[in-house]
Amino acid sequence: MPGSFTKAASTANIINDILDLARVDSGKFELQEESGVDPRRIIDACVSLMRDRANGVALFLSAEIEDHLPPLVADPTRLKQILLNLISNAIKFAGPGGSVLVTAATPQTAVSRSKCATPDCG
Repeated sequence: MPGSFTKAASTANIINDILDLARVDSGKFELQEESGVDPRRIIDACVSLMRDRANGVALFLSAEIEDHLPPLVADPTRLKQILLNLISNAIKFAGPGGSVLVTAATPQTAVSRSKCATPDCG
């Protein structure tokens, strides 16, 4: 049954992505920005959601998140959607026995912004 649930959830995500593209194309897409979005919570949730997929292809998925990242002003749903897509692609192209590391840090620059990366070995 878990496989059926995963396939149904994957199909629902594809449908939602297509609907989002249609909204963007028609000019009716709106972000639901919120202040105080915790990047650690979003990243941890995405990595947890993708862990079974990574394990299914004998791939190591991990996250390194800097302590004390500043809260974001973002649309949490769209941010999750973007991260899930990036992690999914990294898993797909890293291949069996590979690894995917999701990192989040605040660059030490004059303009402070958060950075998230999903380097992989694929």
